[in-house]
Amino acid sequence: LARASSRGVLAGLGLGIGVNLLFLYWPEARPWPLHAGLYGLFANVGALAALTALAPNRPRGAEAEFLRVASTPGE
Repeated sequence: LARASSRGVLAGLGLGIGVNLLFLYWPEARPWPLHAGLYGLFANVGALAALTALAPNRPRGAEAEFLRVASTPGE
């Protein structure tokens, strides 16, 4: 992943926290005897990668244009 999309980051955080809490409070639901945080991490990375791959590509130079406009002193 060259650049993560904002939707991928937010979805990954939400899903990772949800999966972590799920397996923290219901450890008998874990398919393997791993720490609940690892399941949350796997869900986080999977959601981030999937949604970033599905996101439309930003045009080249969009970051440079944003930084140019953001660094221009206000009038």
